[in-house]
Amino acid sequence: MNKSIKVIASALCVALSLTGCASSTAPADDPIAAMAKVNNYQGMIAYYKAALQQQPDDPELLQKLAQVYYHAGDIESAAFYVEHLQSQVAPTPALSVLAGNIDDARGNLTGALSAYEQAATLGDTSATLNMSQGIVLGKLGRFQQAEDQFNQARLKGFDDIAIKNNLAVLYLAQGQFQHVVDMLIPVYTGADFKAKDNQTLAVNLAIALIKQGDEQQAYNVLKDMYTDDQLRVLFQQVKAMTVTSERPVLPDSQGAQHERP
Repeated sequence: MNKSIKVIASALCVALSLTGCASSTAPADDPIAAMAKVNNYQGMIAYYKAALQQQPDDPELLQKLAQVYYHAGDIESAAFYVEHLQSQVAPTPALSVLAGNIDDARGNLTGALSAYEQAATLGDTSATLNMSQGIVLGKLGRFQQAEDQFNQARLKGFDDIAIKNNLAVLYLAQGQFQHVVDMLIPVYTGADFKAKDNQTLAVNLAIALIKQGDEQQAYNVLKDMYTDDQLRVLFQQVKAMTVTSERPVLPDSQGAQHERP
């Protein structure tokens, strides 16, 4: 069975996760750094739980544990520890951001936006926070405000592909297909661009092209990532969309085929 993914700012989510986990080179005897490098979340959870047995209810350990649970995808456990911390300690930018991430994952968009705004009030001026706010604002349909946040992140040096992917999602939702093409084509045709490593950008570009009736160019964009049968389904999904905020469901990539869908 093919694993399906929804193309809703997925590239940014990856970018944010990597940004949140990245750190400078750590000492060789740092077990957390070693486990983080290979995304060994269960190992990190066990490490922090063992530490909590020695330092019960330590706020720093609890927050680190909640963060690891969040990155591991265990949103219920992450929320449990964050809610406990919120009842025990004063809010901090990092705790507010984590609470916002958890609310976003739960679908509580207004709660997420409120938490992100609190983090900004408490002094978080990072581009990553701008991106998080932009994503939630976009999901709420507040497109201009979302675009403003993405542009703020851009001015702060955030990754261009992540920003353009998310701007593309906003423009697609508003039916601005030529705007998407004009923005993404220069990236796609760049000498260093590899579609297989930037699947979301390629798909966003293809959706805009299909919506404009340029199926041949859309096929050329995606032909090396999907089979012709998969592309037929994708093209049918995109053409059948009646509201532009919908997203197709994509199968796993399975390499190049030769017949146009």
